[in-house]
Amino acid sequence: MRDTLNRSTLWTFALAFAIVLSPALMQQDGLGCPPSGDTRLEVLHVADVDGEDMIAFDPDERLYEVMLPEEPGACVITANSMDPGATVSYALNDGCETVESGDCGIGGGEFTLEAVPEGHSFLNILVKAPGLKMAKYVVVFAQPEQCP
Repeated sequence: MRDTLNRSTLWTFALAFAIVLSPALMQQDGLGCPPSGDTRLEVLHVADVDGEDMIAFDPDERLYEVMLPEEPGACVITANSMDPGATVSYALNDGCETVESGDCGIGGGEFTLEAVPEGHSFLNILVKAPGLKMAKYVVVFAQPEQCP
C-alpha cells in the first residue's frame, strides 16, 4: 500500500511539474511563436494628381517627408508589400486625431487622400505579415509656412 501511495504522489507531482514547465521547456512564452514574416513594402508611391512621385522609395527606409504646395490637391498612394500574404492599412493623422483611415487588403493596393490637412500631418502605413510581425512606414506631409 505504501508503494502505491508513493507512486501516486510522485505521478501527481511529475504531472504538475510538466504542466508548469512545458512553456519554458518548449522555449515559448506560453502564447505561441514569436511574430515573424517580411514587413517591408515593395512599392510605396506618393504621387500628386498628375502622377508625379514625391518620394524616392527605399524598402528599408521607414520615414519620408513630403513638402506640399500651398494649395495641395489630392495625393494618390500606392503601397504594395513584399510578402504577398501581408496586409496593408493606413491612417492619416493631423497631429491630434485620425482624419482618414482604411485597409488596402492583402498584398496592398492604391488609395487616394482627397485632402491633406493644413500644416503638418502624418500618414502611417502599417504592414502586417501573416506571422503577425508588424512594421510601420511614416510619410510626414508639410506645407510651407505662409507669411501674412
